[in-house]
Amino acid sequence: INNHMMDIGEVKLPLKIRIFLWQVYNDKVQSAEQLAKRNWSGDLNCKMCGMPESTDHIFFSYTVARFLWCLSKDVFGWQLVPVSVSSFQKLVLDQADRKNNNGLSSFLDV
Repeated sequence: INNHMMDIGEVKLPLKIRIFLWQVYNDKVQSAEQLAKRNWSGDLNCKMCGMPESTDHIFFSYTVARFLWCLSKDVFGWQLVPVSVSSFQKLVLDQADRKNNNGLSSFLDV
C-alpha cells in the first residue's frame, strides 16, 4: 500500500478530485502516451507544442503548466518548482511535514 496515496484518500476533497489525483500519481491520465499503450493510432505529440505527450508533459513540462507551477511556488513559498509527479509529491509531503506533521491534509488546508 502506498502511504502517500493513503494521505490523499484521507483529505477532505471531492471524490472526483481524489480520483484525479490518483490518476495523475499512477500515470493513468489519458495522455497520448497512455492511449498508445492501448493501440491508439493517433499522434503521440502534444497538439499545442509538438513535444511527446505524457502525464509529466501535461502537468509539468508544458509551458503553461510551468508558468502555473511558478505562480504556485510564489504563493506557497516553495523553494523549487516541481518538474514531475514524484518531485511534486516530495515537495507537498516535505511542506506538509514542516506544518505540524499532519501529512497532505495540512498542505491542502493552506
